[in-house]
Order: sequence, then structure tokens, then C-alpha cells
Amino acid sequence: MDRLERFPVTNAVIDFPRIEGADRIQVEPEFALLCDIVYHSDSMENKRVEALMPRKVAAFNDCSIRSLEGSEKLSEKKNWGFGSKGISLDSFVLETPSEFTKSGSVSHLGLTSYVKRDGEIFQYTETVPGRNYLLFYEPLLEWIVE
Repeated sequence: MDRLERFPVTNAVIDFPRIEGADRIQVEPEFALLCDIVYHSDSMENKRVEALMPRKVAAFNDCSIRSLEGSEKLSEKKNWGFGSKGISLDSFVLETPSEFTKSGSVSHLGLTSYVKRDGEIFQYTETVPGRNYLLFYEPLLEWIVE
């Protein structure tokens, strides 16, 4: 379980897992969304998340081990320790929550993944517009709150 005790996110390299039976690492480009959390409180003991206020969007790599012998949990393939996730140092600041809507500035963002190996850069995925995600904008925020 020590793999869960290490923060998995870096901004420079994917640290290939040193786990016996780990094979086929897959880069999974995603958008990261940094939000403020708005709480509703009936009392000091009864707090619940009421809403999320989007503040920034950045490129994220949710890298996974596609094949791991003896694996019983998804988390074993998703978080093998430091360097198993990546986030861009650059982000897009959202001045207002309306920028994270179908008609907002985020609707113009696309995501393309590149991999650098042995000094060469390779395009890993085709460009995908964020607006094509199945769960994005307000439905995503509502799902997370729920």
C-alpha cells in the first residue's frame, strides 16, 4: 500500500513502474480542472459540498498500466507511485465560471498528446476538442458534487 502514500503527480517525466508483471504503459491525456469548493453548512458537524467553481484548466496525463499480472484493483494500475501521473506547468485561468460552459472559452480547447522518447518527440494521439467529452461542463461539475 506504500504506492498510495506517495503523491503521484509530476510535471516532467513518467517514471516507468518498477513492478514485476507491469507491462504496456498507456498515456491517457485528459483535462485537469482546478476548482474552488463551495460548502453548504447546516451546522458545524453537517457540512456538504454544494458546488464547484472552476478556476483553471490544464493538460493532465492519467497514465495506466494496461497489463499487470495479479492485479485485483484498478488503483494498482492507476497509481504505482511518484511519476505515474503528469500535469502541465501551464494552465488556462478561468476568469469567470461561464468560461467552463459550452459557449465559453474552454469549448475552444483541444487536447493532443506527445511522447518524448530517446530525444525524439512523437504525436501519441489525435487532437480531441474538450467539448467532445461525454461528461464535461456543468454535468461534470454536478456529477463530482453528487
